[in-house]
Amino acid sequence: MSENRKSGRRYKNSFFYQEENEWRFEHNNLQEFLAAQYIAELDWEQQKQIILLDNGKLKPKWLNAFSFLVNIAKPSGELIQYFIEKDIDSLVKTEPDKVDRTIRNDVFKGILNKHKAEDSIIWNKTYTEQDLYNFVKLEKNSEVIEFLITELSVENAKQQVISNAVRVLSHLKSSGQYLHKIQPLYLVLLNRNGIHKYGCSREIIQSFSKWKLFSKEVKDQLIATENLYDKDGPLSSLCHYLADGKFDDITGEQVHKLVEAFSEQRFVGSEYSLFDVVRLLSKEELINLIVAETPANNKNRERTWKRDLYEVLGIQAIELYDSDSCVTKAIIDFVYTSYRFHEKEYGKQFKIFFERTEQVESVFKSCFLRDLNNSSNRRREYFIVPALIANQECLDWVIEMYLGGKIPDKLIWYFIGVLSIVENYEKGRVFQEKLSLVAGRKFNDDTSELNSFTTRVEQLEYEILLNRKLAIACVKKAFGFIKRSRISREDLIEIRWSDDNIPKDPELIVGLEFLITHSDNDEEIEKDLFLERLSNEDQWEDIILDKYAYAYSSNNLPRENIEWIVNWCKTNSCKVNFEGSLTKNGDGGYTYDNKTALFVQFAVFFNVEIEENIMLEMTGWMGINKMITSGGGNINDYRVYAYLKKHLNIETLKARIAENIRKESDMIEPVLVEHVEVVKEERWTEAAEYLPHYLNSPYVKRYVRREVLDTYEFLGGDCEMILPSLKLVELGGSDNYYDWNLVDYFVKHKRPEVLEFMKTQVDCPNVDQVKLGIYMMNYGERQGAELILRNLANAQLNERESLQKMVGKMEPENSEFLIDFLTGLFSVYAGGNMGKDGFGSLFPVIFEKFLEIIKRFPQKETVIYSKLDKIFEEIPHNETIGNARYHYYELKERVNIEKDKECTIRQAINELRGMGILNEV
Repeated sequence: MSENRKSGRRYKNSFFYQEENEWRFEHNNLQEFLAAQYIAELDWEQQKQIILLDNGKLKPKWLNAFSFLVNIAKPSGELIQYFIEKDIDSLVKTEPDKVDRTIRNDVFKGILNKHKAEDSIIWNKTYTEQDLYNFVKLEKNSEVIEFLITELSVENAKQQVISNAVRVLSHLKSSGQYLHKIQPLYLVLLNRNGIHKYGCSREIIQSFSKWKLFSKEVKDQLIATENLYDKDGPLSSLCHYLADGKFDDITGEQVHKLVEAFSEQRFVGSEYSLFDVVRLLSKEELINLIVAETPANNKNRERTWKRDLYEVLGIQAIELYDSDSCVTKAIIDFVYTSYRFHEKEYGKQFKIFFERTEQVESVFKSCFLRDLNNSSNRRREYFIVPALIANQECLDWVIEMYLGGKIPDKLIWYFIGVLSIVENYEKGRVFQEKLSLVAGRKFNDDTSELNSFTTRVEQLEYEILLNRKLAIACVKKAFGFIKRSRISREDLIEIRWSDDNIPKDPELIVGLEFLITHSDNDEEIEKDLFLERLSNEDQWEDIILDKYAYAYSSNNLPRENIEWIVNWCKTNSCKVNFEGSLTKNGDGGYTYDNKTALFVQFAVFFNVEIEENIMLEMTGWMGINKMITSGGGNINDYRVYAYLKKHLNIETLKARIAENIRKESDMIEPVLVEHVEVVKEERWTEAAEYLPHYLNSPYVKRYVRREVLDTYEFLGGDCEMILPSLKLVELGGSDNYYDWNLVDYFVKHKRPEVLEFMKTQVDCPNVDQVKLGIYMMNYGERQGAELILRNLANAQLNERESLQKMVGKMEPENSEFLIDFLTGLFSVYAGGNMGKDGFGSLFPVIFEKFLEIIKRFPQKETVIYSKLDKIFEEIPHNETIGNARYHYYELKERVNIEKDKECTIRQAINELRGMGILNEV
């Protein structure tokens, strides 16, 4: 640019554009090339100051300019040699044409050998297989290709080595002169255990397709390779290979094997590659496939892709159809059998075949007659094909057969039912209408009549609750039908639901239902005693209330019945005795008075307005009556509290609830929990002072204390007041959820008492030591870190999230302690191969924290790297340590990006001017 300074104005508009008061290059490549050209003239010491970070790595922003620089610089110069020794990762991202091939090949082999030593695969965060391919000019590099083939030929080579070699070779445009080596080698590798890992088997088959290796030999060997049909196998790639090769000798049996394998695949969505293979089949092999796919049992699940597959089979059958009955027969059998084994969506896909091949009427008649002749041994699938494909001409033919006396009524009814099964509703409707014209009302749909009867029964069930005489009449009719004066509940149920001769009499049905509802399993009903019970006023009321207990929330409850319930509540409000209506049992449960319970339920549900003193008494039932009705709605709509809030002054209600809590009596657990929830919901902070009693009491159950603690914390209760509750903590107990919550609460408030308590729990049996260590570290306790590291190998999976949160919150100020802890955590974690057991998400948090430390304290970068390098050297390879390397690579990459973030173009120009390298332009 300096050489053309005088004529620069003339070319300015061609290469630059103006943005505000600055001129910029139209294309970054030009800017980067010119920068590289200028830097190439500098000595190595000056170049290092410009392009390297303080850790000796290339500044990420200089990568493109560096790509130009390596081709401008002297091949034997210090720049190339430096990057070979210090930063190969950056060098291989370039295409250094002027660098000697031998040097590039040695670099490539060094990289592959490094991955071999680390048991790692090429990772796109540093460089890609494409980068390596470009770096060594692989297409014309026989030495490297032979090296990769040799790597693949090593017996018992590790899967990472195979994956790296296969993925680099996959970038070749053609196998060329190496076909005779690569092809047999790849076919052998596909039989290897673990070949699916890292997508290696997929890459091999895709390479066969890319290189157009569509020989019969390769195809036959691939199809015969059982390993490919594994649940992790590359089935989609195999199907693409077969389709791309347009093989005309694929068999139905082979495709069926693919279908079976796809059914067990882990990957959803890849099955559609199979359809192109189906289109390669000959007519004979298509028939074989349809026969093979015909269901043999009911174990197959309906799947969308299978439904679509059978649609493709039907279309393919249409294209290959030539009046040969073999295809038609195979499809008919498939349709019948698919409905037999409940795969009706599959069978429906072939309907189009009969229509497009103009076989509807002939197939309909032949199948209908066959099913008709076998009707004595009728099964689920009979008449399925005729019903599925029926058109109007077919149905008219059936009517003619019926009028000719060749089809009995029961089989007409059966056929009508099958039309519904195959969802041929419109044809079924028209068929019944035509039958009605020629056969009278015999085949009319009696749904409306049935609905009318059912409706009357439901009405009568509610009417008898308002009319005792009607109820007695229904019961007498039931006893009259039974013709016995004594009967068990079991016999009543048998008569009601299994007697085919029972008349459609609403009063009889209601009477039987009434007897069933009000009878006990282990006692017989005696007619006279039961009728006498109905005549007793008090017992009749009990019977009615018992019925309403189940029916009151029904959407169908008539207005008259609702009025009865509301009047009963108002009449009995002064009679209800709340004292003693709820009592605790010795086993921790409780009992309640049934009438009181019904009173509360009805009053709340129907929003009955009663005396204020009675409503205040109902606060003692808050929580007992929490329910969702069959009519739907929000649970809060049917809370006692919601009801009371509608009718009482809020201050009056608040005072009564506070009084209930303050009494510190043995409140029933659900009632206490509801009181606490209401206090939290209404944010009544003044109630917090009444809650410590329940937290400090050993007689309150843990789940209740958990709710109380939650509310106490929410209301900002005084931590000091509940310190006695620490004496009740049992971290080693089986039900310790509340106990840990309490510890968590005290830790948040930094109470020294809980730290002293936690120290007493160190090494105690059954106490989760990792969790204990996590909490102790909130006090900066090194003992907590030691506990975690000592017990991490045996940690429970549910501690993963706690560890993540704890590491994420740690501040990097005390960097030495934090580095020691994180590397210790990483060492135990990776050395124990814990990543495969559900702890995988801990790695990102650890390495994110390393990055945070380096950003805050750049001098700690080398300390962290050396500690991690030592761990990688000392720990024998396992799956977790292998995965950890990729996080380590990413950490280094991100550190370099962070280091380069602040280096803008303007800053770089100023630095160059300060160094005396660049003069004013």
